[in-house]
Amino acid sequence: MSVEGVDIMNKQLHPRYPFNGTVNPYNNEVNIMNHINLLDKIDKHLITYDKHKRESHYPSQASILTDDGVIGKCLRAQWYNWKEYKPTNPISATSMWKMKMGDSIHTYIARWIREMGYQVEEEYPFKYDHPELKYPISGRADNVIVFPKVNKFYGVECKTGYSKFFTNGKDGVGKVNKPRLSDLLQVCIYLNCTPDLAGMYIIYVARDNALRYQFYINKDNIGVDFDDIISRWKLLEMFLDTNNLPPRNYDIEYDDDRKERLYKEYLEESKAKQPQSLKQWSAKHKGDWACGYCEYLNQCIKDKGGDDER
Repeated sequence: MSVEGVDIMNKQLHPRYPFNGTVNPYNNEVNIMNHINLLDKIDKHLITYDKHKRESHYPSQASILTDDGVIGKCLRAQWYNWKEYKPTNPISATSMWKMKMGDSIHTYIARWIREMGYQVEEEYPFKYDHPELKYPISGRADNVIVFPKVNKFYGVECKTGYSKFFTNGKDGVGKVNKPRLSDLLQVCIYLNCTPDLAGMYIIYVARDNALRYQFYINKDNIGVDFDDIISRWKLLEMFLDTNNLPPRNYDIEYDDDRKERLYKEYLEESKAKQPQSLKQWSAKHKGDWACGYCEYLNQCIKDKGGDDER
């Protein structure tokens, strides 16, 4: 017995079998597959907590203390990570998707550089032992290129995000025509910990409209003192060794004084004909953005302790 496109006895699907639902010996399989939520499985995979023992400092977690406060990773958040605390506010699957989209741009940049005829390494791992630190610094510089004319190695650090953050930032990129200070911390580490690198490009690419900026950095124009980064990690190691909780480096919720000061800065810089009122502005700016994105926010609120470092 057979119908067009299907041998019912042998149940072999013909390449031209019309999937019209009238006769379908594979209905059971289709029903099963329809009940498998592939996207849900991917989301769960992306947010699976990967517990591992820390053995080194990471460039992405560098910080420095400036006149305006701390720039970079909060010492308390690093302390929780080193002590293997499970995140109380784990990163969402949606955020992981966005991060992976950014990673894909790294891959494309490497491919395009190769297509232009240059030698490129997508990842350039390094490990650096600093005499003043108990633990080494380790990481991976992205897309290291060899330019034949000068026969030197140059790294490419790519940062992705939305265009509004690249065009309106006060501390870096389009509006002020310089890299963000937090990004220069990583570049400072790469250039000081990997002697083969002669310089680095920081490339910003907006995911929404492909707006692009480029900055070239070498050891002479970093604008960040490597010793300032090391001093912060020395302080962290002291807290780790004594098992004392470090202070918060950011404000979870602004007090009235800081709220009024930041609102005054907003009014001075605002070009809107009708700027937001203090109440409207405060509703959107309750505290530092670093706390809002911290994986240990609830743990930090629970622990309190330590004077804020501001």
